[in-house]
Amino acid sequence: MKFNIRERDRRAILLLGGAAIIYAALSFGVFPAFDSLKQASSRVSEKQDQLKKYRRAVIRKGNYTQLLE
Repeated sequence: MKFNIRERDRRAILLLGGAAIIYAALSFGVFPAFDSLKQASSRVSEKQDQLKKYRRAVIRKGNYTQLLE
């Protein structure tokens, strides 16, 4: 049994394979990276608040040593 693949069918199969590769690259590579970038922007405000607390603690540390003297 021999299969005859026409030029039109061969182009359709190649196009389907290319579309599958592009879909896999987008769904496993680009979209997860984009989601992590969105999460990183929300973490920036948390880190800024944490930095403010650390700065306040450092400033207060100097005041406590003056009070102890």
